[in-house]
Amino acid sequence: MRPLLHKFSLTVAAGSMMGIVGGPLRGKTAVVELIQRLYDPDQGAVLLDGVDVRELDSDWLRENVAVVHQEPVMLGMTIAQNIAFALDSATQAQVEAAARFANVHDLIQSIPDGYQARIGDTGVRLTGPQRLQVGLARALLAPSKILILDETLSGLDEQSAMVVLSNLRREMGGTRTVIATTSMPQTLRGAFETIAVLQEGRIAPGGVGSHQHLAANSAEYRRLLDPAAAQYVEASSSSGSALQQQTSTMSSVDGEAVWRRRLQLVDDLEDNILQLGMQQGQVMQMVEVVTEIKEALALEASSSSLR
Repeated sequence: MRPLLHKFSLTVAAGSMMGIVGGPLRGKTAVVELIQRLYDPDQGAVLLDGVDVRELDSDWLRENVAVVHQEPVMLGMTIAQNIAFALDSATQAQVEAAARFANVHDLIQSIPDGYQARIGDTGVRLTGPQRLQVGLARALLAPSKILILDETLSGLDEQSAMVVLSNLRREMGGTRTVIATTSMPQTLRGAFETIAVLQEGRIAPGGVGSHQHLAANSAEYRRLLDPAAAQYVEASSSSGSALQQQTSTMSSVDGEAVWRRRLQLVDDLEDNILQLGMQQGQVMQMVEVVTEIKEALALEASSSSLR
């Protein structure tokens, strides 16, 4: 059986913001779970400040690593209690500050009973992105040294993601180590100074650096940014000779225009999906379908260029 991670090595500086990107089943969640020590590696070690996590007290580790999962657990209590669950001594002012950071304060205020509204079958029902925001607010209150966002940013609506990223840049710099995983690099929006690209359970070639570095040096990163465009470029580079391209210029331009218009429509569909407020799992399933459509369009474009 193939290991989720193989010959994987990554250093995250204390107080920095690191993005980890990769497609489905590329090892992103395994990295998160290893940091939490939900299981131990068969080979190698996970080090925090140079200390093997297997040597650390498990309670200390849980207190110092806060994680916002794709489906954060909402407890059958008030919204305020859900946010304050990570810090017993949290004041109402601290709860509201964390909610503002997660861009969910105004929403809570618009709900009858506000922060005292109960979550659950007999109370207020939150959408998937809203649960992520409450989960993020809860993690922000935790007195942790490391904050991990496991596909959190890609599950938020456009406006909330921008607010959270702005707040992370402004308020987290140097105070906490922030690690964000995503299969959609564009959700990091330049907020993370360093990004690592996972491919087949290891760091992809040229796969650690800034967005600009990766866009220039990592084929896998470019593929994740735009799967269809990456395939189209590869197909175009291996198409017929220059003479064949010159004799079919007009038909190629027309075909490319049609293909690009279709791709734009699919991109618009993807943007709308991310703003529907569905559960993270549903969003990712639909995004995967959109990705398959893009890949089909790329194959159609490449087959047309070869004819």
